[in-house]
Amino acid sequence: MVEAYLDDPKKPHKHTKMPGLLWNPLMPAVRSDDLRGGPARPLTVKEAAVNARAARQPLSVGHGVNYESVPWPVDYKRVRSHQHPLTMNAPFPNPSIPQALAGMMVPPMIFTFVAYVLTFYQHFRFGRLAWVFALCGLIPLFAAVSARSKATARGRRNPWHLYYIITFAVSWILAAFVSEINYQYFMHTFYELQSMRTYTNIDPSEVSGMRVMDAASVGFVDDARVVTDMAMSYTADSVYCVAPISTASGLPSQGGKLISYDFWAVGVNCCSSGKTNFNCGQLDNPRAKMGMRLVDNDQVSMFKLAVQQAEAAYNMEARHPVFFYWTQDPDKQMVSFFGHGFKNYVMAGTAHFALSFLVLAMFMVIPRDYDEADIDPFHPDQDENGLSEATKRFHQHNDLRRAVIDQEKDHQGLRRHVEDNADAEAQPLSARI
Repeated sequence: MVEAYLDDPKKPHKHTKMPGLLWNPLMPAVRSDDLRGGPARPLTVKEAAVNARAARQPLSVGHGVNYESVPWPVDYKRVRSHQHPLTMNAPFPNPSIPQALAGMMVPPMIFTFVAYVLTFYQHFRFGRLAWVFALCGLIPLFAAVSARSKATARGRRNPWHLYYIITFAVSWILAAFVSEINYQYFMHTFYELQSMRTYTNIDPSEVSGMRVMDAASVGFVDDARVVTDMAMSYTADSVYCVAPISTASGLPSQGGKLISYDFWAVGVNCCSSGKTNFNCGQLDNPRAKMGMRLVDNDQVSMFKLAVQQAEAAYNMEARHPVFFYWTQDPDKQMVSFFGHGFKNYVMAGTAHFALSFLVLAMFMVIPRDYDEADIDPFHPDQDENGLSEATKRFHQHNDLRRAVIDQEKDHQGLRRHVEDNADAEAQPLSARI
């Protein structure tokens, strides 16, 4: 028979022998009252091991002599699990609540902050320096990377760290990409026009374009009109349409001609290529006597090429061309740019929040395999094979128990053999024959 020893919790370096009890791995055993405080009762070997593990009591066995004590791992868990880390019994209370809140709130906050810096006045006021401000949105990303590095060094890898790194980085990139497009198409135009001047009662036949180079909007005299007879277009992927703005003194049909046609009405894809059917802006509105300045430098270069073609075609000159959208209310047009940009900002933020919530829900619901040693702060030490001290102690204990059980089986077989031989020798010689 094999004697069982249980470590005395009051004396961690001594063993308490259960007097009068013998432990047989193949027979029911008796549990000590020190394990859980209840009365002693018979247990199987498996139940005794489970109870010893649950009670955090080191367990050692001996056969004849005391084997070296191999303590049972404190708070041991199985190495592999098919449970999601949010649903398993984690060693710290409610780990999913603060981490899930951070995963739900921080990515939209990063997106909103970066989009705000790169969409509104800061971008126009500080230019490229606004991108430096936007880099502040990467602070949570750096914090997540640092936390993951420290946790990995301690053997406490947490799947939330990787989730944070991916979502924070994607949120920053999406915000920068969407905001830059929104700014270039809408907000930059609004802020640049807002910073410029407004001119009224301008006679294009008397005023040079050099005098209104800082104009955001220009109000022309009542008899000013768009001279569609002198329209021209330049085609490069899109059709860039131009027509001079002049009074009766500049109409060739009435025998008039200006020294320089500097004011031009423009539009994109509002005329036919190579023809003079100009139909851009509010050309059909008789109350339209104003122009809103074109400030897109890329389009300005295209319209200048169209003006050069018009100069060659109509034998005229445009020394300092200035381009305008023909409209009745340029202020309303300016505000519409801000409205479109702000609407895009809100829609992008809302879509990003919904997408972040969906990704978070999928991360929390879809189960995956995780190494529980990666999230067990009680056993952070791991060797080069990724085994924690608790795992190694567990394997050592199992190996020892299997060796003791095998020895006991051998002793039982030897005992049966001796008993059989003794019975055979006790029989009469005639019976044995």
